[in-house]
Amino acid sequence: GYIQLRGQWYYTAVEAGDTIHVCSLTGKYRTDIGSLPIVLHSHPPAGDEQDDLVIIHHPDLLMTPTVVSETVSCPRRAVLKQRNGSTGLSSKSALIGTLRHALFGWCMKEQNFDRSFVHRQVQKIVRENAEAMMGCDVSTEEAEKA
Repeated sequence: GYIQLRGQWYYTAVEAGDTIHVCSLTGKYRTDIGSLPIVLHSHPPAGDEQDDLVIIHHPDLLMTPTVVSETVSCPRRAVLKQRNGSTGLSSKSALIGTLRHALFGWCMKEQNFDRSFVHRQVQKIVRENAEAMMGCDVSTEEAEKA
């Protein structure tokens, strides 16, 4: 059997050998192996009954509802938060504190608190922490002001 993906489902990055689950959100449709072939529509043709089938790609990867909701505004944010969350950079305040600490450390190390030196270091620190900033939804401007 097979699963045919149509509409937006067509762009799902599923490859041979990937683990997937097909689920009926209401339980109205069968999703066991005997129900194959299955056609998933993101926008069923006019006159077709609206289905509630969804595909879960890599079902062993657990994500919280918060992580899922955060991907609406930025699809990369969930991955970035997962990467950076264990480092303590999972919130704006923690990230801003880390950036400030790095700046103060550079200024102390160089014994230089000159405005132009500080400005160059801020730009460098912001560039080095761009991934964490994206994961915490902190803009470059916001980080430079902090």
